[in-house]
Amino acid sequence: MPIYAYKCPNGHRFDALMPLDKRNDPQVCQECGKVAERQLTSVPTTFKFADEKYKGHADPAYLAVLAFISLFFFWLAANGG
Repeated sequence: MPIYAYKCPNGHRFDALMPLDKRNDPQVCQECGKVAERQLTSVPTTFKFADEKYKGHADPAYLAVLAFISLFFFWLAANGG
């Protein structure tokens, strides 16, 4: 199950472990009791490869594919998918 980040109108932030089918259900802030909105979060973009030649930068084409995949998931989340 994924972990979703939430923020209430008073600025309190919290995470919730939820099944995918319940990701759009309203969550109540644990501090003030108000309904919190789900926040969009990014995926990690730092990679460490098994070989010793890794110098801190991945192949640009590989990173471009990962960026596209990340953008697709942001679009999917923003459009209720």
